[in-house]
Amino acid sequence: MTEEEFRKKYPHSTDEQVRLYGEAVAAAETAAAVQPEPDIPMPMITVPVPVTTTYAVPANRFQIKNFSLDDVPPEVPPASIGDDLRDILLGTYGFSASLSPEQRLRLQTTDMSEDDMLAMLIGAPNAQEFRELNR
Repeated sequence: MTEEEFRKKYPHSTDEQVRLYGEAVAAAETAAAVQPEPDIPMPMITVPVPVTTTYAVPANRFQIKNFSLDDVPPEVPPASIGDDLRDILLGTYGFSASLSPEQRLRLQTTDMSEDDMLAMLIGAPNAQEFRELNR
């Protein structure tokens, strides 16, 4: 559709709308003129599947035979996020927390618990401050 046909079809359109339509048509024509890249098929990659079981699959699939407690992985202790929280609060990761000078000094000099640092991060009172509020 040309600009004249566009103006006939949409008589109340502004000059800006007509200009944008013309640019869109020109961009579509140049995109159509560019030849698409040839489709190059990727080679099939196969990975051998290692055999990890040392026992036969039992007839009852819901019952595991030859189970040993050595197969159970050890429990993983919870990750400590205290150092990361301290870095976030002090601005190492680009987070600009609005800390007072007293809070910043306390954060740099004392060993605060992770709960206290989380409370400071979200702006809530920590456990001790909360107890003092309820008195």
